[in-house]
Amino acid sequence: HIHLLPFGEGLKIELRVRPFATGGPSYRPGAGGEWVIAEIDGKRVQARRDLKLERRRVAQVVTAVPSLSRQPTVGGEWILPDPEACLEALLELQALGDQAVLEWPEGEKFKVSRPATLSQLRLNIKRHRDWFDLDGELRLDEQVFNMRQLLELLERAPGRFLPLGDGQFLALTDEFRRRLEELRGFGEPGAKGVRFHPLAAQMLEPLTAEAGSVRADADWKAQIQRLREAEALQPAIPSTLQAELRDYQATGFEWLARLAHWGVGACLADDMGLGKTVQALTLILSRAQDGPGLVVAPTSVCLNWVDEIRRFTPTLNPIVFGGGDREQTLARLGPFDLLICSYGLLQQEAELLAGREWRTIVLDEAQAIKNMATKRSQAAMMLRGDFRMMTTGTPIENHLGELWNLFRFINPGLLGSLERFNQRFATPIERDQDVQARHRL
Repeated sequence: HIHLLPFGEGLKIELRVRPFATGGPSYRPGAGGEWVIAEIDGKRVQARRDLKLERRRVAQVVTAVPSLSRQPTVGGEWILPDPEACLEALLELQALGDQAVLEWPEGEKFKVSRPATLSQLRLNIKRHRDWFDLDGELRLDEQVFNMRQLLELLERAPGRFLPLGDGQFLALTDEFRRRLEELRGFGEPGAKGVRFHPLAAQMLEPLTAEAGSVRADADWKAQIQRLREAEALQPAIPSTLQAELRDYQATGFEWLARLAHWGVGACLADDMGLGKTVQALTLILSRAQDGPGLVVAPTSVCLNWVDEIRRFTPTLNPIVFGGGDREQTLARLGPFDLLICSYGLLQQEAELLAGREWRTIVLDEAQAIKNMATKRSQAAMMLRGDFRMMTTGTPIENHLGELWNLFRFINPGLLGSLERFNQRFATPIERDQDVQARHRL
């Protein structure tokens, strides 16, 4: 018999034996006399204890309950000072089955369910405007929890035991807890569950793969199909490229091409002199037959782009934006044309440049738009392109808000609103050095 007794915020646990099946006194296992006498139902009865067997049974129980085997005893008792440790022990004790009887001599303090698993979770995923909505429910005996409730409970508890009130707790497996944390980290609260950006689909795949059932609409299935195609894509380096790409440059091009196929913007962040420009040009060349491209760069490097285009991608036609009738220049652009524009002119001709669709847009030295409040940043956000990428050696110069603004250009909405980004990432990382938040970002 295992006695569970309230002790401060936690529990005191005692192991006892009852030699008389229908009542009578209890004893400390393996200690005391071999012969015992008791009066039960008005009759005097005698029992003979097997002290060695009692000690053996205690050893078996303690071995089967890690929460006890890891703890030293105090006078033959275990003290578990905090609720989390108590709940863990309670789950392990309940798993003993008929090896032991659990008793609460002073009333039940904690009540915990068997750990809920992902296989008990039912999910629904469907597109809603620019987001996917995910809801679902967890059914445990007569209790039903929807996704919003689970995530709200998760916020109140640091571990895998979710408080339901009146000493009751919902236990989750470690895997279940981790998947819900990921969902909360990548999504935003919705009416019944969470909403998340389509590009977060890859992060949520483990959850959908392990859930008991998933109902998903055609848009979700198409998103996953594009992801699969992008992962399997083996892009060929254009035959007209006049450069021998180093291994890491070829890998960079392949990465860019896969993201472009999936419909995801890219930030190519490398140190100076490692060939960001040639990787970008290789990608532009591979897409040039389907429409014109746009490169926005600091004035000081615009002519350098022209030189590198002529050197590495002579089949592209570089056009420096500036002189003449700018409206006519844009109207005449076609396949293999690549417009080179300074950030100054981007700001000055924002509406004109935003008036057409670009096959590929590259922002070079993209830290130039790190400040969301500037007209330069606002002009960049107006551009419309099938694939957006940026090159920069310094995607973060001062604070994480700069990274948020760069990603607002290449993948609008992926990192949420600035307020939500600061809440989920910037403040925990910059102020609290939160390793988990950093990993999620």
